Amino acid sequence: MNSEKLITKKRECSVNISGNKVDSYRCKEDMTTVIRVYDGGNIGIAAVYGEDDGTLFDKAKEKLTQAIPYPENLEKDKTRSEESRAEIIPEDAFVDAIKRLIARLTAAYPDFIFSYKVTLNSIETQYENSLNTRYSYAGENMNVLLSIKEKNSVNIGDIFYGASLKSYNEDDIVKDIGALVNTYNVKVPFPEENVPVALATYDVIYNFLSEFTAEKYMTGASLFNGKLGKKAFSDKLTIFCDKTVGNTDNIPFFDAEGTVCENDKFYYVKNGVFEGIASNKRTARQFSLPLSGSAYTEFDDVPKTGFAGADVQTNAKFSDIKGKCIYISVTSGGDMSPDGDISLPVLTAYLCEDGKPVGVLPEFAVCGNVFDILGDKLIAVADNDMFKRNEEKLIITTMNIVK
Repeated sequence: MNSEKLITKKRECSVNISGNKVDSYRCKEDMTTVIRVYDGGNIGIAAVYGEDDGTLFDKAKEKLTQAIPYPENLEKDKTRSEESRAEIIPEDAFVDAIKRLIARLTAAYPDFIFSYKVTLNSIETQYENSLNTRYSYAGENMNVLLSIKEKNSVNIGDIFYGASLKSYNEDDIVKDIGALVNTYNVKVPFPEENVPVALATYDVIYNFLSEFTAEKYMTGASLFNGKLGKKAFSDKLTIFCDKTVGNTDNIPFFDAEGTVCENDKFYYVKNGVFEGIASNKRTARQFSLPLSGSAYTEFDDVPKTGFAGADVQTNAKFSDIKGKCIYISVTSGGDMSPDGDISLPVLTAYLCEDGKPVGVLPEFAVCGNVFDILGDKLIAVADNDMFKRNEEKLIITTMNIVK
């Protein structure tokens, strides 16, 4: 009888900010241990918060009586250990560093109120099985998440700034935020001509990632039915799972089932061609698909399919987009229909010239079909070089603007 164990340790230290003041600080640690056992056709799972006291294997073995079918398919005799760590800010200096940052932002931009939080995050994950395979990963990052409100505004927040960092530079963050707030009070009308829009990849790509799962595609429920192996988008679009160490934010190179992809990447869309389907070991066996390294677990549940490490490949910088472009900074809600029609209400957007903001536009909405937005109308997938410390990637495309 074979088995596998997954241990995950997480630590988060968080500084909460309200009304230009640091108002609280806390650190929390979580640890989970999961053991899965196999009898050749079924799976038994047991999990605990904290360390295994030596009884977890037997508890997992007892669960085999539930007769939950699941393929075994364990890797044999593989070992790999990776780290992506750096002491971004020592924990004992963290609060003072954020107090200095908020004080500096308040002094530099006195017409705005800064709130929300900054976190230091670390993760250690270990996978091992009874066939002598062992993987481990450790990583750290810092998230700066600020809601910025104009003092005279009735909104909860007018601008949002987010950055995931491997190193901390106060000057860069102050300059990044200056790029947004220095032109916020410059109100400009919509240009008469139709101009491209720049959206965070999250606002477009994450609306339909679930359409790439084996469960949806192979049962005929996906938006992309019949398009596997065919050109579905612009050749400028590549969507992939990237678990290359150093490229990801605390994401291990292996998934919850110990699957490691070749070169730590798996492609869903490559140069516009729909190439791959997200799977776990159960759906890969069920539908005769390659493993995508997409499995995740929710404590003692059967592994599911997720999209940790999902990313897009860039082919330009935002400053490469010459002339006028609308940079969409804050959206509210939004939805995608079963036919791929996307609609996004826009709360804050900047009119830009040559990749630099010149003023803020009135509120509006954008809409379009995903096959157009990421097809013939796609101009570029760009790095957002308007910021030094924000690694957000942008979809530059043409959409319908509803004023």
